[in-house]
Amino acid sequence: MSLQRLLTALLTLPASTLALAQSTGTLTYAPNAVAPAAAPLPVPVFSFLLFPLGLALVWLGCRALRKQPDCRQILGALTLTAGVGMGLISSLQIQDAIAAVMIELNQAAGGTVDIPETDAIYTNTSGVTLKIGSVSSPPSCTTSAPAGECLSSLVLENGASCTTVYVCTSSLAFSAGNHSFDTDTGLLTLQGQSPVTPSGWDPVLQQLSLVDLTIEPGAIFTVTGSSPLVIRSEGNITLAGTLNFSGSKGSDGADGSLDNPAENGSVGGPGGAVDIHALGDLVFSGVINVSGGNGGAGGDVASNGDTGTLTAGHGGVGGPTGTVTLSAVGTLNNAGLIQRDGGDGGPGGQISVSADLNNATVINSGDGGTGGPGETGGNGGSGGSVSIAGGIDTAVVSAGTGGNGGNGSQNGGNGGDGGDVTANAANGNPAGGNGGNGGNGAFVGGSGGDGGDGGNVYLGSGSGFGGTGGAGGAGETNGTDGNSGTG
Repeated sequence: MSLQRLLTALLTLPASTLALAQSTGTLTYAPNAVAPAAAPLPVPVFSFLLFPLGLALVWLGCRALRKQPDCRQILGALTLTAGVGMGLISSLQIQDAIAAVMIELNQAAGGTVDIPETDAIYTNTSGVTLKIGSVSSPPSCTTSAPAGECLSSLVLENGASCTTVYVCTSSLAFSAGNHSFDTDTGLLTLQGQSPVTPSGWDPVLQQLSLVDLTIEPGAIFTVTGSSPLVIRSEGNITLAGTLNFSGSKGSDGADGSLDNPAENGSVGGPGGAVDIHALGDLVFSGVINVSGGNGGAGGDVASNGDTGTLTAGHGGVGGPTGTVTLSAVGTLNNAGLIQRDGGDGGPGGQISVSADLNNATVINSGDGGTGGPGETGGNGGSGGSVSIAGGIDTAVVSAGTGGNGGNGSQNGGNGGDGGDVTANAANGNPAGGNGGNGGNGAFVGGSGGDGGDGGNVYLGSGSGFGGTGGAGGAGETNGTDGNSGTG
């Protein structure tokens, strides 16, 4: 590398550290009228002045030794040595500078500079002793009180420095579109953008501290994670869109086959916990959904009529509801809709036979899952049906039972309907599944859920029995019993 290139590389090294972030605070300074009793400890600064001084000494040395033919080579070697030494001496300062914004206080008569939210180092380059006047932090920022902090009345000798380090919160506004937040990782994803960690997220408390929060009409803010959504705002909060922290749907059971039972559906996920507090006003006119997730469907099973056992999967239980807490020091306008329902039970798996049903074949039907508890209990899942393309001789066939409705703090959920049986003909007496019972509601102002209807039997010829309807749930108003199915 030539000497010219070496100088260019070294002298342009600190340039990237001078880009300022958006500044929202201010620092004022003025010349100091009285000499300080003791100079403050300066923050280390760059040592580039050593470099030109070293070059000058090398040049004088070569002038003194100009009769030596290798003077130019000596100059090059010493130049390189000086550059390496300078890099070693200033490595700590360069490393510090990369981590902070560098700001000069270069007006001998005093002036004002911006204070960014990011870490910053302020160096007196005015040539005179300066005194810090006022220090106004950026809005919604709190100082971390670093060593050498820039404070009002601090005296800085020429070349001395002070620092600012802040912890800041921010405002969030969600426009129409789909946005998401993970309470476990703190990652926020705005529509069309990559995930980021918003300022104000505390991973220890798992809490998001903001200046203001706005969810505009048409905005869907979907929250996931096992931790609660905790938001604290220094100002106002407007919830005019949809905040969805409902439980996830349970997974469906895998299908089975002859003598290989199908899997049951899994339980629906619980609704999340939402805790939002504003030091200002909180206006809620949108929708918050913390309902439990629906249970997964039971797996199906199919056969071509061979002898064996056919076992369908049961539906998963619906997930329980979550909780919502909204509070404000200012005005709380709580006119929105909060959905706190239990998740519905998953449907039972179905059994299908593509030929006549062998008399020795055993049928284990899939029952519907129970609805989850909530302000309104979730509905029970429907019982699994049985469909036979051919006839039924003497095998015992009954469809799945409907799941019971979930209990509700206000209203109970409805029971699921029993499954149906369909066949070309039957010499036996196939039966439809029984309906599930309705869930119980509040005895003051609440209603019990309705019972599910019994399943029907559809035959080309022969007869069967319809399932029995489920009982209505209890409440101030009891639920209606379900209808029995037809045979």
